[in-house]
Amino acid sequence: MRRLRRRPHDAVPEEVPRGWFHLAQASEEDLSDSQRRLLQRARQALEALSPGKASAQDSWASLEPHAGTPGTLWLCIPIEGKRHDSLQMGLGGGVIVGGWQDRHYAWDDDRQEAFRAQVMDGAEDGPITKVLNWLEEELRRLG
Repeated sequence: MRRLRRRPHDAVPEEVPRGWFHLAQASEEDLSDSQRRLLQRARQALEALSPGKASAQDSWASLEPHAGTPGTLWLCIPIEGKRHDSLQMGLGGGVIVGGWQDRHYAWDDDRQEAFRAQVMDGAEDGPITKVLNWLEEELRRLG
């Protein structure tokens, strides 16, 4: 299990970030081009969808570092009314994944994977579109 959210002893920002997927403890400059593209497109998609069972304020993004690479970008959408449930997407190491996970951890159970695709830099739009389509279907099922 990887807990990548803000630690209790970290300073709390004075102003609550607005919009989807505030990137905790990292900068967007730390992301690969593919990860920046996923983050940008996911924000646009969720802004357009305006899902009833999820809020931008509760969403989060984290960059899990890996030696010598940009690491894995995790995007989490906690589901309102569900204590632990969230929809998550991750992109790193040439793979993009999506699935239902515990909202308090970044991708803590590989068995919950519902989507997986290979991603190549410069050719990421197809897999990103597919994972966002999966995400939209899941959010629409929730109502």
